Amino acid sequence: MDHSSRLVRVQKGAESAGYPELPLTLTETGWLASWFVLSTVGSLLILGAFLLYVFVEQRWLESWLSPDLLRVLHTWVGAGVAVATGTFVFVLLWLRMRRYDHLIRVAYGDLRTTVVARTVELQEANVFSETLFDVLPYAVVIVDSGCRIVRANRMAMSISGGSALVGEPCTAFPGTAAASPDECVAVDAMRARESIVNKVERCDPKTGQVFAVDSYPIWNRQGEVSSALVVARDVTAVKSFEANLREQEKLASLGVLAAGIAHDIANPLSSILIELALLKDEKVPQEVAQSLSILEEQVERMARTVEEMTGFARRRSERAAAVDIPLAIQDAMRMVRYDARAARTSIVVRVATAVPKVHMVEDYLVRVFVNLFINAFDAMPEGGALEITLEMEEDGARVEISDTGVGMSEAVRARAFEPLFTTKAPGKGTGLGLPVCRDIMAAIGGTLRLESAEGQGTKVILTFPRAALIEPQEPAVDRE
Repeated sequence: MDHSSRLVRVQKGAESAGYPELPLTLTETGWLASWFVLSTVGSLLILGAFLLYVFVEQRWLESWLSPDLLRVLHTWVGAGVAVATGTFVFVLLWLRMRRYDHLIRVAYGDLRTTVVARTVELQEANVFSETLFDVLPYAVVIVDSGCRIVRANRMAMSISGGSALVGEPCTAFPGTAAASPDECVAVDAMRARESIVNKVERCDPKTGQVFAVDSYPIWNRQGEVSSALVVARDVTAVKSFEANLREQEKLASLGVLAAGIAHDIANPLSSILIELALLKDEKVPQEVAQSLSILEEQVERMARTVEEMTGFARRRSERAAAVDIPLAIQDAMRMVRYDARAARTSIVVRVATAVPKVHMVEDYLVRVFVNLFINAFDAMPEGGALEITLEMEEDGARVEISDTGVGMSEAVRARAFEPLFTTKAPGKGTGLGLPVCRDIMAAIGGTLRLESAEGQGTKVILTFPRAALIEPQEPAVDRE
């Protein structure tokens, strides 16, 4: 490589590193100036040597030497002047190139030091960004324009079962929950060329996890969207908590409503019963007496209903306690029996005798039965039959809730416990009822299973493990 190329490359590197321009440069103008100086000095040297030789020759040599010797001397003088001129030019070039070499070495040394320092800084920044990328509590992947995952952090690979996602299509990332690349939120962000935040929730059908998915387009140097950053946050617990809170608020409202209705009805019913008792003591025709007995029976029935409503309102508690399973079924049925579909449904309840109580929050168990009863009514819009059976088994208690509704296909049954999945019309269901019921049963060590076939109804099976049941204690016997 010649000196000019080396100088230009070092000059560019110095400028990029923040150094000022070198004081001397071998630009095109510099070379012309150098040529002009050297040619002028060389010409003057030759002219001076020639004039000096002519003066010496005319003054002394012509009288001393013959013409032949003068010609030989002319030749040697010309050669000597040429060598002297070349040597002078070489010395000047050598001195100038030494100056440039010194500048190049200094600039190169400073540039190398700067490059090494910047490289170390870049490596440290890269390590920091990689560490930060991996320790984020959210699943993060980068999807390119070909819908392929090019980067994935540790959390993303964890929710994918530990599989390496790099190189896979975006549909392999559970956070997208996309059946095809066209449904991937990363593709939406790249097409829209804008961030998609707090708009998409996806559910992994394999695990039932609910993810809030955000996507951010990434631009390259040409100003084009070349890829997208996808961030998936696991919000399963939040969604479950929200569903539980909504159900709890519903039960609280129903409890307050029941207590208010019972309070408003109890006093008039007591007055009616007193008046009926007084009328029965009077001498009235036989037909009237029979009517009074019927009225008294119906009023007493109403009074019992009011008493049950009051008892249900008073029993509400957030603490786990000994819960009577048959009583929880009755409470749930009482809450849904005024549904118009319940009037078109034949309801049969079979309860085994001597069923132990279960240790759990009573409202939670009532909530499970209410959700399952409403699902049964939804499956039988034109009416049908609903059968509730409670029986004891060797491993614990078992409740079966069977309906004669439309049933479920295999595909629907496989996704029945998937959060946010629902076959109901928009606004009619949240897709959280069955997952919440399953979680409530799992909290006491129980299970919730579905047996269903399309057009053949659905059977929901609840199991209460023996460990969660409270066996009745035998009364202590005093021994003398």
